[in-house]
Amino acid sequence: MYKKYTNKIGMAIRRYHRLLLLMRLTILLLIVSLMQVNAETLAQRISMYKRNASLESVLKEIRKQSGYDFFYDGKIIPKNYKVDVALTGSTVDEALEVTLKGLPVEYKIENRSVVLRLRKIVPEIKRDDLVKITGTVTDSIGIRIQGVSVANKTNGSATSTDADGTFTIDAKEGDILVFSSIGYIRQEIRIGNQTQLSVIMRQMESQLDQVVVTALGIKKSTKSLTYNVQELKGEELTRNKDANFVNALTGKIAGVTINPSSSGIGGATRVVMRGTKSISGNNNVLYVVDGIPIPNASGGAGSTGAFSAVVSGEGISSFNPEDIETVTALTGPSATALYGNQGANGVLLITTKKGTAGKMSISFSHSSDFFNPFVLPKFQNTYGQENSLEMASWGSKLSSPSTYQPGDFFQTGRNIFNTVSISGGTEKSQTMISAGTNNAEGIISNNTFNRYNFYLRHTANLSDRLTMDFNAMYVRLDDKNMFAQGQYHNPLLPIYLFPPGDDIRKYQVYERYDPDRQIPLQFWPYKNQGLGMENPYWTINAQTNTNKTDRYMLSAVAKYKFTDWLDLTGRARMDNSNSIAESKYPAGTDPLYISALNFGLYRVNNGVSKNIYLDLIASSKLAINDNLNFSGNIGGSYADGRFQGMTAGGPLVRLANFYSIGENTANIPVQSLGRSQLQSVFMTTELDYNKWLYLNATGRYEWPSQLPKKFAAKSSYFYPSIGISAILTDVMQIPESILSFAKLRFSYAEVGAPPSAGIANPSYSLTNPDAFRPRPFTNYMPERTRSLEAGAELKFLHNKLRLNVTAYKSNTFNQLLSVPNPEGSLYTTDYFNAGDIQNKGIEANLGYQFDFKGFGWNTNAVFTLNRNEVKRLAEGYVNPVTGEVFGRDSLRFGTVGNDLINMLTVGGGMSDLYVTQVLREDNQGNLWVDNGMINKMKIPARYIGHTVPDYTIGWSNSLNYRNFALSFLIDARIGGVGISYTQAVMDAYGVSQQSAMDRDNGGVSIYGSKFSDVKQFYNTIGGASGGEVGMAAYYVYSASNVRLREASLGYTIPIKWLGARIRNIQLTLTGRNLFMFYNKSPFDPESTSSTGTYYQGIDYFRQPSYRSFGFSLKAQF
Repeated sequence: MYKKYTNKIGMAIRRYHRLLLLMRLTILLLIVSLMQVNAETLAQRISMYKRNASLESVLKEIRKQSGYDFFYDGKIIPKNYKVDVALTGSTVDEALEVTLKGLPVEYKIENRSVVLRLRKIVPEIKRDDLVKITGTVTDSIGIRIQGVSVANKTNGSATSTDADGTFTIDAKEGDILVFSSIGYIRQEIRIGNQTQLSVIMRQMESQLDQVVVTALGIKKSTKSLTYNVQELKGEELTRNKDANFVNALTGKIAGVTINPSSSGIGGATRVVMRGTKSISGNNNVLYVVDGIPIPNASGGAGSTGAFSAVVSGEGISSFNPEDIETVTALTGPSATALYGNQGANGVLLITTKKGTAGKMSISFSHSSDFFNPFVLPKFQNTYGQENSLEMASWGSKLSSPSTYQPGDFFQTGRNIFNTVSISGGTEKSQTMISAGTNNAEGIISNNTFNRYNFYLRHTANLSDRLTMDFNAMYVRLDDKNMFAQGQYHNPLLPIYLFPPGDDIRKYQVYERYDPDRQIPLQFWPYKNQGLGMENPYWTINAQTNTNKTDRYMLSAVAKYKFTDWLDLTGRARMDNSNSIAESKYPAGTDPLYISALNFGLYRVNNGVSKNIYLDLIASSKLAINDNLNFSGNIGGSYADGRFQGMTAGGPLVRLANFYSIGENTANIPVQSLGRSQLQSVFMTTELDYNKWLYLNATGRYEWPSQLPKKFAAKSSYFYPSIGISAILTDVMQIPESILSFAKLRFSYAEVGAPPSAGIANPSYSLTNPDAFRPRPFTNYMPERTRSLEAGAELKFLHNKLRLNVTAYKSNTFNQLLSVPNPEGSLYTTDYFNAGDIQNKGIEANLGYQFDFKGFGWNTNAVFTLNRNEVKRLAEGYVNPVTGEVFGRDSLRFGTVGNDLINMLTVGGGMSDLYVTQVLREDNQGNLWVDNGMINKMKIPARYIGHTVPDYTIGWSNSLNYRNFALSFLIDARIGGVGISYTQAVMDAYGVSQQSAMDRDNGGVSIYGSKFSDVKQFYNTIGGASGGEVGMAAYYVYSASNVRLREASLGYTIPIKWLGARIRNIQLTLTGRNLFMFYNKSPFDPESTSSTGTYYQGIDYFRQPSYRSFGFSLKAQF
């Protein structure tokens, strides 16, 4: 398919120059308007006259006049301390020097933020009986903390930890040492007869004014946010590692449904936030790294489905979890509106690590995980074949149970990570370098995954005004024989259906020498059974499907600070990848795959992807008056993506097993080209009144290349958002011991989905011009989502108990639908906009932090409820060819088999499943038996359930005592159904445990009666004849499940046991998918073989998910 591309390079350059001109003019207008606000404010001058005023009130006044944010532990400010202050036109530095004079408090100003902490003071005290107490201070995972204040509460002396997290202070027995640091819970330790201490600081998860990363990488105070934001630290990704780190987020974020791939290690993961929204488009989340969206294409040798089993990984699985600092989930449109037509499905923001100032640090991380199948079907081993030429096991009982166990086909898989990183620098320049490897082998022999990462980041303050941030990453990916499910090239099909009465060991030598052709050929007497079946050992050893990808990303950020209130940031990123996928099937493979010539098959798919992103953002922050503060951003972005691919090869036609493109392959090479471009301008505005009432607004205007002016009636779109939040505890007198923090927030936003390529302009097929000729849809409007959300954030009992609740409702309009035209029409298809998909639900986080005498327990529960409903499909559409006016109240999407469909109906949901065939019944609803036979009958589509859960719960716990750390996560998915065609075909072949039990019991119990012909019953509903795969109505299972998803037990070796050069060593035992508390399905309902919208909840010889056990080692030098 070739789609005409009208946005030529020259046009793109001219648009880009216009964009830059518009940005320059806008920034100039912003500067002029802001200069008129208050000239005195711009200079950040403080004027104040106070006598006998409280220190806290003076600091608050400085904050108001300067617009700076203040961060400090309230314990370091004496409650009743009075000061006299007389300031006229003073700078912030001068004001703080006067205010804090005589106090053991020092300050640091950075990026319009002021941090106060205790100054290192050694007062004159009596030295009698004092001894030197030394020790180290670490966080909950053993990382040493610099700058922790250590004060002797008894004699008043104080110090702080150095770059290695160590301290020395004088004390005597009975003294109390107080440890405090911003972001950590204050601790007091009474000195006994020890002289060495190991102190573990617990993070204050519920800080009242944390700073988080939001859309476009803009950092904002959590107090000011008008939408829900959830942040996870990097340790959540590395405690129980996965080759695709996204899987480690499961059960930890409210509003997010994550389905890991059934292809195993490194497979693509399906991530959906707040329900599916698009009928014909993508519903997966957008990934953003360091503020910049990245492509997440998955390539490879094939695609998943009912027949094809071969798959590959995805772009996000390129990242080493050890290089990630935080992951932030923006689940709603109000949080993602700045991404415009990319923001409808939610965003995962990945912030990578950077170097830290101080002494050079070397870190080493290793983990080894070993895994086996988690959930397998149940097999019988007591009945054999009727005759040796048939594979089905409907014969008589064996004289003794067979020793054949399909589970023995699987091997113990392994997944090994190694990462070495170096970090260090000065206050003005910091560097981080890391190199990592991930080498894995799946539970099926010859399924491998290898990833090699190199990461470099350098940050530098080139002057007081100019800062730079440079980042480079290179990744090498290599996977082999990755498959998800399906009939073709799937070794599980013959393994599961193999008759217990035969000996599988005969076929482990999978080839026999053919003297006529003088080459080895496949040995498999059972042939393909009409299901594409082959010798499983031939499939995994003789056939290969490989994917190799080289990816490199380069990014640079420059920030220039013009004044204290205005700075300009420019960012650029290049993200390129080269991939090659190869399939090699030798002679002897079933002719279904390689043609009747039987020489073999060779296919190569080469792809080159090049992506460039540029943006420029001007940021301002200032105080308008004593009560009102302003901050805002304005900028523009340019994104250009290009793809070039070539698919060549096919069945070999001349020489057997000679894998070469050219005269030995039958098919003509096919080239594919693609390019897209997105230009945009955007702005954000925030007003805060006395730091308790916040008003936020954003806007984004964009021009996508998929809608060129030459063909599209409208080629640009605007996406707005507005929100308000109020910190009630800042204006209400409520004891902190009861209600420590209360915030309410409301927001509205509109976002979109990327326009479909080639919709507005003419397109045609080179290979078959008559096959598909859609009419250019010049009035095409991209999907648009309108969303309302309201939330409350509450913290009780001195911030120990926290609750975050969000309720939302969104409607997605302008769905892209199509209708076929009559034969002989100029165009085969017409597109039109219609439909309305609604999602509404609740996201909630409930957490509690408990600390007592060295014991810490942090528990957090996340709750997700989403209701998806089709509000409207097509109404009043006029066919431009026939003039027919029609509506459509249902849409059908096929899945597997002859009778199962995904059907969208008004009032229903997008994941609804229907069946169109059941066993014939009489008028009373009883099974119809005609001469001892049962039969199928067609019925109107009958609803059998939906594949998404009604709600999900994740409960995570971290317990720490001295040097021990225990964590575990239990999660539940309640509601929904799944279909197991695996069970259906196993029943038809007589190898399932249920088929043996029914034979033992004299028949199948159904409709309150017993049908004695077990073989005929299961051949009918299992659908083994003619390649059918069963009647879905009889293989519906509850998808509800509760599991112990992950657990770990760690031990940090005491510092006194280590050498002088070793800062930290931590050993951890880990486990994942340890067991199910509840599961009624013969498969893991959570895994998926597809990241698409409709092929969900279906098990068709799916590779089982993994149960893993392992260990990890982390060391810091």
